[in-house]
Amino acid sequence: MVGSPWYGPWAVSVLLMSIRIGMVFAMTPILSAMPVPLMVRVLFVLGFSAALVEAIPSAAYRGTVDLTALTTAALIEFSVGVVLGLGVLFAFATFSVAGRILDIQIGFGIGQLFDPATRQNLPLLTGTMSYLAAVCLFSLDVHHTLLRALAYSFEHFPMGMPWAMTDSLPVVLRHVAGVFTLAFALVAPVVACLLLTEFGLVMLARNLPQMNMFALGMPVKVIVGLGALAAWLTGAGEHVSRIFTAVFRSWEALFR
Repeated sequence: MVGSPWYGPWAVSVLLMSIRIGMVFAMTPILSAMPVPLMVRVLFVLGFSAALVEAIPSAAYRGTVDLTALTTAALIEFSVGVVLGLGVLFAFATFSVAGRILDIQIGFGIGQLFDPATRQNLPLLTGTMSYLAAVCLFSLDVHHTLLRALAYSFEHFPMGMPWAMTDSLPVVLRHVAGVFTLAFALVAPVVACLLLTEFGLVMLARNLPQMNMFALGMPVKVIVGLGALAAWLTGAGEHVSRIFTAVFRSWEALFR
């Protein structure tokens, strides 16, 4: 198959391209957030890779077709896919960190729910914000931007091109630092409302020491926290867009 003059290069290009694309999707919960069978995911990656090879002829593999060269190219595509997938993974992690902040502030951190998608026990708002990230990905048309960015990566970093992972370390570290900043910015108004609620409960406890503030404070913080979160998310589209925009800025910095 490798020695065929037409089918060999095309098949090698599809295979190498599917490694990069497959690692991007494997590193992120885009497909795992939905109950998609494994075979469907594999066929989707192979079909998308074949379409990109036909749509971007310049992205086809131009290197030597032998075992050593193909192994090296596959390892390069694997590492590039991991680094690109980390960018999308950090975007979803931003929502999870924001949910964990709210869980701690509201008091949901003491309870755990089983998430069938990730097979983990997560607090209520942490799991909810993770699903919200998947909803925002498709509702804000970010998935089309993601596919275009993948095509952009093959245009500016062709398959088989030498890749130094150490050069991507500063970009990855900056993105990791931005996760916490963007996560807090996403829920900062809700945290402020909860802080004011805490002050109010403290003042109430000082004036009415006979009241059971634990029994009163928990329902009040739940109502205020969920109400403020629902009101804030209706107009938080710009902040959500900034989270996903940071992904593509980091990708652009990698290939600059």
